[in-house]
Amino acid sequence: MRWHVRVQGDGLLAAGSRLEELAWLARDRLGDCARVPAGLRDPALREAVRALADLAGDLLEVLADDLDLLATKVRSGATVYDHVEGSVVRRGIG
Repeated sequence: MRWHVRVQGDGLLAAGSRLEELAWLARDRLGDCARVPAGLRDPALREAVRALADLAGDLLEVLADDLDLLATKVRSGATVYDHVEGSVVRRGIG
């Protein structure tokens, strides 16, 4: 019995692009976090909201970095799979 595994490189590249887009969107929200406390007049409330906004900004930054890393890994994986598949086809294996 022969087994054949086929990876859709185009689909992986599209997934990598989507991950990159989501990373950009997360970074884009960092400015929103910084602006939230500015509209508050009560100093105690403004400080509490500033602390929460800082935390949310840090989380968005980590998320964006992780998404960028995943996008890079997915694209690299697609390239490796394409090379392996091409080599297998050229050698008549499978």
